[in-house]
Amino acid sequence: MSRNRRFAKKVPTSGKHCPSCGNDVGWSPGLKSVWPMTLTCPYCDTDLAYVGVRYVSVVVIVVAIALCVVAFFIAAYMVPFQYPLLRIGLTALFMMILWIPVGVLAGIYLRSHKLLALKDDGSKKR
Repeated sequence: MSRNRRFAKKVPTSGKHCPSCGNDVGWSPGLKSVWPMTLTCPYCDTDLAYVGVRYVSVVVIVVAIALCVVAFFIAAYMVPFQYPLLRIGLTALFMMILWIPVGVLAGIYLRSHKLLALKDDGSKKR
């Protein structure tokens, strides 16, 4: 049994603390990751994932699609049709800007309502 697994049994689980080392993960790993449901502990570099986030994932995907449409229409309003590369670039820029509040809100919800667990990498033999 590895050291991390023995220690993880002693650490209380929550959406804020790493189950491997017990430190508060903080906000930065959630904001740095592309998908807010998975992150890496900044202290022990363990891959972590939130448990029971199927419906949260669906909501985040629907919001991402809606934000893509909004970002495209904002860029289409600002840039004429003759400049498609500029329009695509502005759409990507607006999408990144609009994604920040989604990541923050998802992080707030996940930290307060879901549990962090060690990420299952799918390498278990079946």
